[in-house]
Amino acid sequence: MISPDQPARCIACGHPLEPAARFCSQCGRRQGQLDVWILRPLWILVLSFTVLGPFALPLVWVSRGTNRTGKIVVSAVIILYTVFVFYVGYLFLAWYFRYLERVTHLHVGGYF
Repeated sequence: MISPDQPARCIACGHPLEPAARFCSQCGRRQGQLDVWILRPLWILVLSFTVLGPFALPLVWVSRGTNRTGKIVVSAVIILYTVFVFYVGYLFLAWYFRYLERVTHLHVGGYF
């Protein structure tokens, strides 16, 4: 047990820490529990579905919020969602180019 007169020590190297230190001055390791909002499972899903897509997969595997099975399931969901988004984008572009081709053929011999 640490007494109040003993300084706290680094969790990695054991070096004495300043009272309000968040990082060890010796090894640079963050002290306390690393609970960054971006590593929470809900935020990983939000970021992957809105901005990052498959680039959020490393965040899934670094996160400590889920077990291995949960990480596999979340990774599969992100990959399937990414494939779905690309497929819908492909369908939209195919429709758009067919539409442009039809419109340009209509106006070739017309007044435009």
